[in-house]
Amino acid sequence: MNGALSPYRIVDLSTDTGWLCGKILADLGADVIKVEPPGGDPGRRRGRFDHRHPGDAEHNLGWRFANQHKRSVVLDLHEGGDRDRLLELAAGADALIESFPTGTLEQLDLSPDRLLALNPQLVVTSISPFGRTGPYAHHAASDLTVSAMCGLQWLTGDEDRAPVRIGAPQLFRHAAAEAAAQTAIALHHAARSGTGQHVDVAAQLAGIRTLMNAQSFHLLEHRELMRVGPYAGYSHARFRMVMPCADGHVAALIVGGQLGGTAMRTLFDWAHAEGVAVDPAADAMDFREVNFATMDTAFFDGVCGTLEALFARHTKAEIYERAVGPAAGGTAERRCRPARRRAAGRPGFFQPLPDGTGTVPGRWARLSATPLRAPSPAPRIGQHGAEVLADAAGRRPPPPRAMPAPFEACGLDLSWVGYQAR
Repeated sequence: MNGALSPYRIVDLSTDTGWLCGKILADLGADVIKVEPPGGDPGRRRGRFDHRHPGDAEHNLGWRFANQHKRSVVLDLHEGGDRDRLLELAAGADALIESFPTGTLEQLDLSPDRLLALNPQLVVTSISPFGRTGPYAHHAASDLTVSAMCGLQWLTGDEDRAPVRIGAPQLFRHAAAEAAAQTAIALHHAARSGTGQHVDVAAQLAGIRTLMNAQSFHLLEHRELMRVGPYAGYSHARFRMVMPCADGHVAALIVGGQLGGTAMRTLFDWAHAEGVAVDPAADAMDFREVNFATMDTAFFDGVCGTLEALFARHTKAEIYERAVGPAAGGTAERRCRPARRRAAGRPGFFQPLPDGTGTVPGRWARLSATPLRAPSPAPRIGQHGAEVLADAAGRRPPPPRAMPAPFEACGLDLSWVGYQAR
């Protein structure tokens, strides 16, 4: 069985802010050609490395994960001959993805307009902090800057102090994942219409979408959502979500219904077994049937009292074993050990790379008809240059197929997380 995108070839010009886009498309079966400058992608030299090879561009852990399945070719896009070779690759490709600073493609005479004129069926996907148009199009930005500009920063931290950043860079990863989804949709359209397009993905907009219901508070609840430190709440009740434990703090998602009811029941059964449940009514409650948005402060006091009493008896590692995350502190090894133990009964959760260089997360979805690729090594610098350039000249995108009617054979799902049709 082939992957869903196995007929497609994608030229990947992305920097480390966009690597994940090509990785997701490669997981789905696409032939992703990673174009690196002489000396290799600069992102290879940033971040974390295999402890046995510190600073070695071939052993960068971020590169190893986010560039699996790809083929590497080295081209100097500032040099005319290599730029022509890039154009030859683009002429035979189905998509091209890039995350250069806005205006870089134009400076290289590789603008989306030129690429689409060369190959009208091509999908050109750009990933940038604020999009390629608008007042901030040419602003440089880090993950922290984008976090502030999308509103996420405002909601993170204690209410009486300045905002703080989230624990790890995420905004460009969200943008890259969104770019992969939008590229796949554009490929679907191009395959049926013969018409390519320029997909413009802004990390700022991707970040706004991660805030879920935060934007609607002003309209729906007539108040602004504010950062509240270790607390969360509804308009009528407030409760603690970050709680002390035996060796630090843990964060617990206190929510009912289909989303969190089963997890809450597990925690309360654990508290009952240890004799620390402080609210008999909540102790016997089926949390899957509870709408937490309608419960009063007394209810949350009982729930939080039980959880605080339970967590105080256990370490972060013990609690994390039952899928409640440590809020801060501890080593990466400590945080990963429980996940590895839980994964032991789930083949494929973590998988070794075939070349023995390490272990990476396995497939992120189980697809029966078009399974994702198993993990494979990321390429060495220029590893596939000869073979890639040798077959570039003879390849052209397949002719378009007939365009189906809109939403033909499709279902439309307008539900929110955790809800099921009955």
